[in-house]
Amino acid sequence: MRGAGKTALLTDVINQLNQQKDWIVVDLSTKTEMLNTLIDTLNLALGTPLDQTLTKGGISLPGLGVEIKGDQEEQMATQVRLTQALSKLKKRKRKLPLVIDEVAPTRKEVQLAALYQSMIRQGYPVAMVMTGLPNQVSELQNNAVLTFLLRSGRIELAPLNLLDVQNRYQTAFTKGERQLSTALAQRLEGVCLCLSIVGLLIMGDRRGNA
Repeated sequence: MRGAGKTALLTDVINQLNQQKDWIVVDLSTKTEMLNTLIDTLNLALGTPLDQTLTKGGISLPGLGVEIKGDQEEQMATQVRLTQALSKLKKRKRKLPLVIDEVAPTRKEVQLAALYQSMIRQGYPVAMVMTGLPNQVSELQNNAVLTFLLRSGRIELAPLNLLDVQNRYQTAFTKGERQLSTALAQRLEGVCLCLSIVGLLIMGDRRGNA
């Protein structure tokens, strides 16, 4: 369901993780080249100059099945950069949680999930948190090469409790010097986004902005 609070929940998770000094949180956007973003963000957090991340060497990520756009030399350099960054991460005893909002079973996300499985298999300290619509998450989990995701923890966000919604509306309406419609909470069906919008409109009207 859109507006159920997935992004708000993920934001809370990110904020909690950022308070852990040994964790390097990488927030990946599905609209970008996620692998390059991962490498660059990780190197920046580890203090690795960009001109030192392009050295060639052996690849210690066998069987990744990750296809990277570009010629063969570029593919080699990208995989080496990732290996170097992950090795430094492990050596410094840091942890790497990857967070992705609104996942879908696209090629990029399938490849990243396969890469994550390989990193786990090789003992790198990584974790992954994803949010998305139930059907999109299920399709990603049921991919033939990603069945390991079926063993991951999954939280389904239910509608907000009706009594909690009514109490929050009552508080907001009282502050806004409005009368509460008893049917309002039921009509909005406990959707988190609706609760936020109504509260924003009430407070905005109280300030003379809406």
